Amino acid sequence: MIAEDEAAVAGRKKICGLMPYQGRMVIAFMSTQTSAWKESQIRGHLMEKWGRGVTDRGKITFFCRCIKDSKGRRIFEVTGNRPRNIRYLCLAER
Repeated sequence: MIAEDEAAVAGRKKICGLMPYQGRMVIAFMSTQTSAWKESQIRGHLMEKWGRGVTDRGKITFFCRCIKDSKGRRIFEVTGNRPRNIRYLCLAER
């Protein structure tokens, strides 16, 4: 995860429906992926990593649609109908 993305989820309050540690986990996981992932795949991976229940798919999608980096550019591309495809945008694509 790059510093610009990390600044977007700094703090202690909920950000776009997720707690900061949840947001950091979503960004850290998706930044290592090169292709688009379905909402349920992201949720499944986070559930395996946490070892307990995770937030629902809708909140993950809402977070990915709303979160922006420190320069105001979107971090994720969300496309399609349910199940939506979510793709991390590297700095060159923003």
